[in-house]
Amino acid sequence: MPAWISNLAVKRGAILQGWLLGLILTIQCWNAAAEPITATSLEQLTMVYLYNFLKFTEWPNGETMSELTLCVTDTAKFGAVLDDLAGRTAQNKKVQIKRIGAVDNPSVCQLLFLYHEEPSQRIRDLLRKTENQPILMVSDLTEFLNSGGMIILVEQDNRLQFEVNLDKVKSAGLKLNSQLLKLAREIKENNSVKLK
Repeated sequence: MPAWISNLAVKRGAILQGWLLGLILTIQCWNAAAEPITATSLEQLTMVYLYNFLKFTEWPNGETMSELTLCVTDTAKFGAVLDDLAGRTAQNKKVQIKRIGAVDNPSVCQLLFLYHEEPSQRIRDLLRKTENQPILMVSDLTEFLNSGGMIILVEQDNRLQFEVNLDKVKSAGLKLNSQLLKLAREIKENNSVKLK
C-alpha cells in the first residue's frame, strides 16, 4: 500500500476520534445539564473527562509506553467508577489506575488528578515534584491553573467543563489534541486567556 494512502487512513482515524470525543463530552455535559449533578454523576463525569484526557494527550515517550497510568491521590473519593477504567484502552495502551499516597513518587503517572479536598501543602508539593515532567496535572480545585496546574474541571450551571493552562502543558512536553482544546471553556496561553 502506498504511504500516502496509509497516511490518509491515519488522518481519517484521528478526525473520527476527535469527532467522537466531542460527541461523548457533549452528550455527557448535556445529560448533566438536564438534571442536577449529584455526587455520583459528578464522579462519573470526572472519570469521562480523565479518560478522554488520556486518549487525547501526546506524551514525549508515548511510542514506547505499553500502558497509561492514571493516578489519583489517596484522598480522592472515587468508588467503583475509578475501577471501571482499569484495563480499558486509550491510544491502544492499557489504562492502569494507581492511588498515590504522600510518600509515593508521582513520576509513574501519565495523568495525576488532585482532588479538591487534598491539603493545600500536599498539592503544592506534588506540583513542585511534577514541574516540567510529562505528567498531565488535573484537578477540580479552585485556582488550580493559577497555582501551576494544567487542566481544571469546573462545575457551573449543572455542567462540568474544563479550562487549560496551555503554557504549563507545553512546558511539560505534552501536546493536547486540537479537537480536545476546542471543547475547553477557557485556554490560558502566553499570559492571555481565550474564552469559548
